[in-house]
Amino acid sequence: MSQYPITIDAELTLRTSALQGSGAAANTGIAVGPTGLVKARVDASVIAAGGTLDAHLEESDTLGSGYADISGATFTQITAVGVSEIFFKAAKKYVRIYGTVGVANFTWAAYIGQANK
Repeated sequence: MSQYPITIDAELTLRTSALQGSGAAANTGIAVGPTGLVKARVDASVIAAGGTLDAHLEESDTLGSGYADISGATFTQITAVGVSEIFFKAAKKYVRIYGTVGVANFTWAAYIGQANK
Protein backbone atom coordinates (compact mmCIF):
# COMPACT_ATOMS: atom_id res chain seq x y z
CA MET A 1 0.00 0.00 0.00
CA SER A 2 1.17 3.50 -0.81
CA GLN A 3 2.67 5.62 1.91
CA TYR A 4 1.07 8.64 0.20
CA PRO A 5 -2.30 7.51 -1.23
CA ILE A 6 -4.06 9.32 -4.05
CA THR A 7 -7.74 9.67 -4.79
CA ILE A 8 -8.47 8.35 -8.27
CA ASP A 9 -10.38 10.86 -10.40
CA ALA A 10 -11.60 9.88 -13.89
CA GLU A 11 -10.40 13.25 -15.23
CA LEU A 12 -6.87 12.43 -14.08
CA THR A 13 -6.71 8.99 -15.67
CA LEU A 14 -3.74 8.63 -17.99
CA ARG A 15 -4.70 5.09 -19.00
CA THR A 16 -7.72 2.99 -18.09
CA SER A 17 -6.98 -0.59 -17.08
CA ALA A 18 -6.36 -2.58 -20.24
CA LEU A 19 -4.22 -5.38 -21.57
CA GLN A 20 -1.18 -4.39 -23.65
CA GLY A 21 0.79 -6.87 -25.71
CA SER A 22 4.52 -6.62 -26.36
CA GLY A 23 5.59 -3.27 -27.78
CA ALA A 24 5.21 0.44 -27.10
CA ALA A 25 2.02 2.46 -26.65
CA ALA A 26 1.21 6.04 -25.67
CA ASN A 27 -2.09 7.68 -24.90
CA THR A 28 -3.18 11.07 -26.27
CA GLY A 29 -2.62 12.92 -23.01
CA ILE A 30 -4.66 14.92 -20.52
CA ALA A 31 -4.61 18.60 -19.58
CA VAL A 32 -3.08 18.91 -16.12
CA GLY A 33 -0.17 21.33 -16.32
CA PRO A 34 1.74 23.22 -15.49
CA THR A 35 1.82 21.53 -12.08
CA GLY A 36 3.51 21.73 -8.74
CA LEU A 37 4.62 18.42 -7.26
CA VAL A 38 2.10 15.69 -8.12
CA LYS A 39 2.10 11.91 -8.09
CA ALA A 40 1.77 9.46 -10.95
CA ARG A 41 0.68 5.93 -10.21
CA VAL A 42 0.71 2.72 -12.27
CA ASP A 43 -1.52 -0.15 -11.18
CA ALA A 44 -0.34 -3.49 -12.61
CA SER A 45 -3.12 -6.04 -12.26
CA VAL A 46 -2.35 -9.05 -14.51
CA ILE A 47 1.05 -10.00 -15.90
CA ALA A 48 1.76 -12.98 -18.14
CA ALA A 49 4.88 -15.00 -17.32
CA GLY A 50 7.99 -12.94 -17.98
CA GLY A 51 6.08 -9.71 -18.67
CA THR A 52 7.72 -6.35 -18.00
CA LEU A 53 6.57 -2.75 -18.24
CA ASP A 54 8.83 0.25 -18.77
CA ALA A 55 6.80 3.44 -18.34
CA HIS A 56 7.60 7.14 -18.29
CA LEU A 57 5.73 10.44 -18.50
CA GLU A 58 5.88 12.92 -21.35
CA GLU A 59 4.56 16.47 -21.73
CA SER A 60 3.55 18.81 -24.54
CA ASP A 61 1.96 22.20 -25.19
CA THR A 62 -0.21 20.58 -27.87
CA LEU A 63 -2.65 17.72 -27.33
CA GLY A 64 -1.62 14.68 -29.35
CA SER A 65 1.77 15.85 -30.66
CA GLY A 66 5.15 17.27 -29.73
CA TYR A 67 5.60 15.19 -26.59
CA ALA A 68 8.98 15.06 -24.81
CA ASP A 69 10.10 13.18 -21.70
CA ILE A 70 9.55 14.82 -18.32
CA SER A 71 12.91 14.81 -16.55
CA GLY A 72 12.96 12.32 -13.70
CA ALA A 73 9.46 10.97 -14.45
CA THR A 74 10.41 7.37 -15.21
CA PHE A 75 9.09 4.39 -13.30
CA THR A 76 11.43 1.61 -12.22
CA GLN A 77 10.75 -1.37 -14.50
CA ILE A 78 7.58 -3.11 -13.32
CA THR A 79 7.60 -6.90 -13.22
CA ALA A 80 5.01 -7.76 -10.56
CA VAL A 81 1.36 -7.05 -9.79
CA GLY A 82 0.94 -4.01 -7.55
CA VAL A 83 1.23 -0.23 -7.41
CA SER A 84 4.24 1.82 -8.52
CA GLU A 85 4.47 5.56 -7.88
CA ILE A 86 6.66 8.52 -8.75
CA PHE A 87 6.50 12.24 -8.01
CA PHE A 88 6.98 14.78 -10.79
CA LYS A 89 6.34 18.34 -11.97
CA ALA A 90 5.01 19.18 -15.44
CA ALA A 91 6.01 22.45 -17.10
CA LYS A 92 3.60 22.05 -20.02
CA LYS A 93 -0.18 21.69 -20.32
CA TYR A 94 -0.58 18.08 -21.50
CA VAL A 95 0.82 14.95 -19.88
CA ARG A 96 0.70 11.38 -21.14
CA ILE A 97 2.18 8.03 -20.15
CA TYR A 98 4.31 6.01 -22.55
CA GLY A 99 4.58 2.30 -21.80
CA THR A 100 6.66 -0.42 -23.37
CA VAL A 101 5.74 -4.02 -22.61
CA GLY A 102 8.40 -6.65 -23.02
CA VAL A 103 8.08 -10.42 -23.45
CA ALA A 104 4.40 -11.00 -22.57
CA ASN A 105 0.99 -9.39 -22.03
CA PHE A 106 0.61 -6.85 -19.23
CA THR A 107 -2.63 -5.35 -17.87
CA TRP A 108 -2.18 -1.91 -16.33
CA ALA A 109 -3.71 1.49 -15.62
CA ALA A 110 -2.16 4.89 -14.81
CA TYR A 111 -3.35 7.96 -12.88
CA ILE A 112 -2.21 11.37 -11.68
CA GLY A 113 -3.09 12.60 -8.23
CA GLN A 114 -2.26 15.10 -5.53
CA ALA A 115 1.12 14.50 -3.93
CA ASN A 116 -0.23 14.32 -0.32
CA LYS A 117 3.37 14.34 0.82
